[in-house]
Amino acid sequence: MAEDAIVVGVQADQPEAVIQEALRFAVRFGGRLEFVQVDTGRYVIDGQFGEDPLVERSMPLDSDAADSSEDPFDPAILERLDRIVGDRVPWQTHQMAGDVAHALATLADRVDAVMIIVGTKEPSLRRTVQEVFSGAVGARLAHRQHQPVLMIPLSPVDDSEPLPWS
Repeated sequence: MAEDAIVVGVQADQPEAVIQEALRFAVRFGGRLEFVQVDTGRYVIDGQFGEDPLVERSMPLDSDAADSSEDPFDPAILERLDRIVGDRVPWQTHQMAGDVAHALATLADRVDAVMIIVGTKEPSLRRTVQEVFSGAVGARLAHRQHQPVLMIPLSPVDDSEPLPWS
């Protein structure tokens, strides 16, 4: 029996809680994990696929960039995935480009995922300003595609504290 795919957004500065919770769901429901790292400094070349048959090639946004080859999946994240997930469930990684929410939704469609897992952002002034202009990834996913979205709280605040965006 084939395992259901669970798409998980990962990034270098992300707490391990996202990976740990994704693993917990995959173990509980017999799923496989599709980890996605998105390079927002690149854009997708529609219809041209590279080594990963699920991921389209990309180019840097900066036309003066010396190297047009795609960066490999971050080795530090790969080490964390191997340490935390190991061989407990099937998993693989995908390096994608462009808008994070769009990339996660695209891969979720391509692998017929049962859900997408992302972490909430830890509060900071820079991230608050970014989300005002571009919208939170989880919120955009919840409104622009059909798979359920599970958001892992990374810095929950007490009821007596103001919300990060207030």
